[in-house]
Amino acid sequence: MALETMFILEGETVEDLKKEIFDEIKSECMKIREKESQDISSNTVLLNDLGLSSYDSMILVATLEDKFEVSLENDDFFQVRKIGDLETCLLKKILET
Repeated sequence: MALETMFILEGETVEDLKKEIFDEIKSECMKIREKESQDISSNTVLLNDLGLSSYDSMILVATLEDKFEVSLENDDFFQVRKIGDLETCLLKKILET
C-alpha cells in the first residue's frame, strides 16, 4: 500500500506528513547546532545559516533516513541547500514507497 494512501486511510494528509518531516528536520538541526527553534525555517540554508559541516549534514541525513525508513540518493542530497529542499526530497522518497 502506498504511503500516501496509508496516510489518507488514517485520516492524515500529505500536508500532515510535510509538517512531520519539517518538525523532525528542525528537531535534529537544533540538536546538532543548538539553535533556537524560531531561527529555523524551510528557507534556512544548512551550511550558511546553521553552519553545518559536511559531517553534520551526513549525520542529519542518516538520522532522517532511519526515522522515515527511506534512502536518499547522493544526487538528491547534493541538490539540497535549504531545509525546504531536504523536506521536499524526503517527502518525495516517502511517497514513492
